Amino acid sequence: MKTLVSTIALLVTITATSFAQTKAHSNHIELTTSLEYDITVVSWETFNEANTSYFLIEKSTDGITFKKIGKQVASGSSNKVNSYTFEDLSVDSVLVQYRITLICMDGSSFASNTATSYPSNIAQVDTNGEH
Repeated sequence: MKTLVSTIALLVTITATSFAQTKAHSNHIELTTSLEYDITVVSWETFNEANTSYFLIEKSTDGITFKKIGKQVASGSSNKVNSYTFEDLSVDSVLVQYRITLICMDGSSFASNTATSYPSNIAQVDTNGEH
């Protein structure tokens, strides 16, 4: 009976560890951008980080090719909401898309959805066609 209990405890530990590692790969990153005095502020939040190492901040002017513009250390492991920001000081005269790539401690990665930054010389149009 003692062997059965030990086996079950080991199985629960392995399952919990695998779940924590899998959560890092499916970790939700909520990404937003804002323009403040011609500086694009890229902000993101993560939920329940597990085995995270760092984030790459990337940007694209064509929506296809992304260039690394920064790096931010991640919390490692956390069961709470974590907020991060990065300031892109380069001024762009076109729409720019940003994404965050989470790099895990095992080398695997997960890219967020993109967020678009509207430069100050382009008026944003809402869905009703109004400025």
